[in-house]
Amino acid sequence: MIKALLKSKMAQFSKQEKIIADYLLNLDTDPRILTSNALADQLGISQSTVIRFTQKLGYESFRTFSMDLSRVYADDLRAKERASATSDSMKVLIDRYEDAIHETHTLNQQATIKTAKSLIENADRIVVYGAANSSIFAEYLANQLNKTGLFIQFAKGIHATLVSVSQLSSRSVVILISQSGETPDTLDVAKQCKASGVPIIALTGHHKNSLHDYADLVLYSSDYAKNLMNIRISQLFLVDILIQELTERK
Repeated sequence: MIKALLKSKMAQFSKQEKIIADYLLNLDTDPRILTSNALADQLGISQSTVIRFTQKLGYESFRTFSMDLSRVYADDLRAKERASATSDSMKVLIDRYEDAIHETHTLNQQATIKTAKSLIENADRIVVYGAANSSIFAEYLANQLNKTGLFIQFAKGIHATLVSVSQLSSRSVVILISQSGETPDTLDVAKQCKASGVPIIALTGHHKNSLHDYADLVLYSSDYAKNLMNIRISQLFLVDILIQELTERK
């Protein structure tokens, strides 16, 4: 979890904070012997910078941060043991999948997932849309939610989708999937929803994009390293989270 958190916040770090993050991402010694003072000395920065860095990550103290880091180190050791019996190509895929899943989990708070669940299960009608490659995930989400008894509408074409959206009200909800958040057809649907007061749940990258401005609630998929495989795994994981939450609803 810490590694995913570090990667997702890298662009927000100062120069010295990036030095700390890079060191922790490549840590090859047991962190149980690491203190804030020792880390500061090793990196040539002040102890207060190290403390502020851990607080910026959401930790109350370096001690609580170190405990989490130790768990990550132990997990990495177990992963290395598994990797010794795994082919190189499989290991690369496993690492990429894990990176995408961990970052997606870090980017989306449980409270936000619960809010999305509430919006969807209380809607009188739900329209799901995604253009181009995102249509695969939109169709998958719609098909799975149909099995829960919810009133789901899905159309691959933009014109049919706009017709469906025109029949919605503020009691409905539209789920839009677009990694870039700049797909013209998706933004056309978002504009029509906004004009009609129809709530929008957007599944999109966590970089700044136009879809954020239209959405009432945003669920973020991975942008890490702009790797297409990471992005697709992240999108699928995010969609499956929603499906899982709604499948288990009382």
